[in-house]
Amino acid sequence: MADDLLTVETLCQKLQISENTAYQLLKSGQLKGFKVGRMWRIPQSSLDSYVSNQLAGKVVNQNERKRLN
Repeated sequence: MADDLLTVETLCQKLQISENTAYQLLKSGQLKGFKVGRMWRIPQSSLDSYVSNQLAGKVVNQNERKRLN
């Protein structure tokens, strides 16, 4: 199970985002994670869900634009 936990640094590398953006996603609840002491840990499954939701949102937005045209 510990192999499935990501650090903020690893998350930033995988998503190619800044640490500030990563912390905003975690604090807002858009990306699920938990703290161990002062350090965040993010389950790989949470990252997978976040990416899937982002992709699904883009598909929905594209379909809405097509209907409006």
